[in-house]
Amino acid sequence: MDFIEEFIGSQGTGLIDQLTGSGFGIEQAEKFLPEAGESIIGAMKGMDVQSLLDSSISEQTSSLLGNIDVTSLASRVGVDTSLAHGGLEKLIPVAMNFLKNNEAAAGFLGLGSLAGMAKGLFN
Repeated sequence: MDFIEEFIGSQGTGLIDQLTGSGFGIEQAEKFLPEAGESIIGAMKGMDVQSLLDSSISEQTSSLLGNIDVTSLASRVGVDTSLAHGGLEKLIPVAMNFLKNNEAAAGFLGLGSLAGMAKGLFN
């Protein structure tokens, strides 16, 4: 099982509820979660992941949103850009908290620790 699958498996129901409460249809939310998760992981490419994890939620969200092509993500899942942007604003803090507090997440990425993940995630 990879990180995205584990994250969605443990957090997905609550996230689906949050997304549908903010304008997503259920099918849109279900399609959005894995695509957004992949976008978040991709946005970390080249970043100092440990510093990102140590920063505030607002800094994490701002940094990652700046590295995500929200228009492309919205197109892939069939929603408008503002809805995708709002969905990411809900998803990023939950994803970063999961990553920060779940040492097992490093194992799903094939790494031994958060430090190893920060070093090896994108090599």
